[in-house]
Amino acid sequence: MKKTLLITTWVIVLGALLVWSAYAARWQMSSRGMGFAQRSNSGAVNQSLYASKIT
Repeated sequence: MKKTLLITTWVIVLGALLVWSAYAARWQMSSRGMGFAQRSNSGAVNQSLYASKIT
């Protein structure tokens, strides 16, 4: 039971992170045009997401 709760919480947190990074990237590109910095940042986020999926 505890493990299910932990997994559910983890999935929610990862989902929120992904959505937030997507919105942040879109907002920064449209407002400042700092696409490169944000893209490399979301790339790092995606990498950690894939790493957490594997483990």
